[in-house]
Amino acid sequence: MTAAFRAEREARKRRRRRIILNNDGNEPVYLIEAPTEEELLKYRTGPLADSQVDTVFYSTWCSGFTMFTHLTRVGQLFTVQGEWFNRNLMGALAEAGIDPLRVMNDFIHAQGREFFWSLRMNDTHDSQGGGYSAEMFAGNDFKQANPQYLLGTPETRPRYGGWSAVDFAEPEIRDLTFRFVEEVCRTYDVDGIELDFYRHPVFFHEPARGFPASGVERDLMTGLVRRIRRMTEEVGQRRGRPILVAARLPDSVPYCRAIGLDLERWLADDLLDLLIPAGYLQLDRWENSVELGRRYGVMVYPALDESRVKEPGSHDVKTGTFTTPRGSDASYRARAANVWRAGADGVYLYNFFNPSSPILRQLGEMETILSAERRYFVSVRGVARVAGDGFPHERYLRIPTLTPQHPRQLFPGRPVAEYLKVGEDPRAEPGARSAAVELRVWNAGAARIGAAVNGQPLALQAGEGDLLAAPVEPDAIVPGENRIEVTLDAGAERPALLADARILLR
Repeated sequence: MTAAFRAEREARKRRRRRIILNNDGNEPVYLIEAPTEEELLKYRTGPLADSQVDTVFYSTWCSGFTMFTHLTRVGQLFTVQGEWFNRNLMGALAEAGIDPLRVMNDFIHAQGREFFWSLRMNDTHDSQGGGYSAEMFAGNDFKQANPQYLLGTPETRPRYGGWSAVDFAEPEIRDLTFRFVEEVCRTYDVDGIELDFYRHPVFFHEPARGFPASGVERDLMTGLVRRIRRMTEEVGQRRGRPILVAARLPDSVPYCRAIGLDLERWLADDLLDLLIPAGYLQLDRWENSVELGRRYGVMVYPALDESRVKEPGSHDVKTGTFTTPRGSDASYRARAANVWRAGADGVYLYNFFNPSSPILRQLGEMETILSAERRYFVSVRGVARVAGDGFPHERYLRIPTLTPQHPRQLFPGRPVAEYLKVGEDPRAEPGARSAAVELRVWNAGAARIGAAVNGQPLALQAGEGDLLAAPVEPDAIVPGENRIEVTLDAGAERPALLADARILLR
């Protein structure tokens, strides 16, 4: 690789990406009503024109392994029909010569934005039960013909992860994965590719059995990533423009190693340009992911997937409408503020389906984040679960997990402290005009609960439902960690439960 090409790659790696939006590519399968380019663009991509989204990552399914919604010759076209896929127009698009990946790529580039193709490394939606999974698995020619490459069967399921996951210890699986990426890099004018290890994070037999991946397994996956990196360099030099490599994976180096992903080695060996940490669960502080990226010169974009904490409200997947507190716009603004304060290079959104949302016009800059209410939680995800029920993660958790699914017990007269991160300085920012602390406490009324934030006592009043709320001066809230202390009255006859704690800034 020439010095000029390396410098060009470095410059492209460091371009501004305020918001990266991952589009999971559902348009051809679920959304469009006619096989046209206009239909492909109108649901999630066209409305982004006035947003802060600088980069789009586009997934063409690979759900499950080998099946795609771009015009591949290496893999299989996803044309499955059935009760669950009766709207699938991918076959009609192919007959019309319309390639969703090319349509999206050309449109995004025409707007001066950056475009990555996203590959789901081991999607196991085809083993999660019900007719949806059955139809998907039945339509997968490769898996039907090669059951020996899977980690299990419906009758002999692995302890962790989907039984339909492919085994990356098999040379053919690694070779096919490489060829999928190579085909896209040679055929399409993409700016980069994303290796999405979060969909789903099971790759080898040892972690599927409940044991950490072996050194041999980690070396095999490193060899695949290294081979992909070399290919992108060769193709990039031939076309005169680098192809960047991003990886989306858990935000814990030890957990990554346990499932077969030697992340720190990949970074040390210059195999990645962009790091996308976390997903449905967050294991560590964003600051640690940022420090890891800085150590090796890699850009870091923490993933703000939707919260799956069960709480009052609803989530409409098709329209992208969130009505749960953790899925609210105010929550997303607070989460993004914490990402920026941690020093990250931008915000990454996954499973966010509303291209007209104000969120896509706010999260990319602190000024616009502060223009509306922020709702900070002790924990947005809680203990959570690994997507696809993969290798256990609880021992790798390094951050608070307080949620209604993981409450803390309050014993009479014994204070409990939780620490809540605030990604702004209410004492200095003009966006903080008022502040409030809200607690969710079960089995105790307001009169039985004492609380303080950063040592300042709170005058709690009964709020909506089981919430207790107290206004505070914005000056009482500090940037970074805020200590919230809760005490059940010493005279209470029974313990109570602290189920949630949050701070609202307006």
